[in-house]
Amino acid sequence: MRTAVLLAAAGSWCVGITACSGGSAGLSRTDYIGRAGAICRDANAALRKVKGDSSTPAAVAASINEVVSIERAAAQQLRELRPPSPDAHAVSQWLTLVDGSLDELEAAGRAAALGDGLGAAAANVRSGALQQQADAAALQFGVTACAAAVAPTTPSTTPAR
Repeated sequence: MRTAVLLAAAGSWCVGITACSGGSAGLSRTDYIGRAGAICRDANAALRKVKGDSSTPAAVAASINEVVSIERAAAQQLRELRPPSPDAHAVSQWLTLVDGSLDELEAAGRAAALGDGLGAAAANVRSGALQQQADAAALQFGVTACAAAVAPTTPSTTPAR
């Protein structure tokens, strides 16, 4: 989903709005991909509106938290979709990678709030690595909209002095 560099690209996942579930067997693969893509496109649009601010540690943390909030909401919507039964495991693995990336992004926010630029950067790198894996899983499944990088830009994870 998100490809880049938090606060040097605070990320865009497959995340967005409206969730639907299918029958007990889940949605068809085509319907799942379409609905998941819509969620991701909506989230990406919301992420483009995030104005990254690196003026203070608190501002960096607030920018990161805004991104995480958008992405967590979208990930929840994706979980509410019922994938086709044969694909449930692959979708679960993909969303587990998304969660891991968001956990690291939150760690970057906590470090930034403490003025720990190195800690924020390290967590951001870990988040990015997990996000690349999540992007690959989304692409393999066919949810290309969830692997597209649309990230707000912020000069760095280190506040200006």
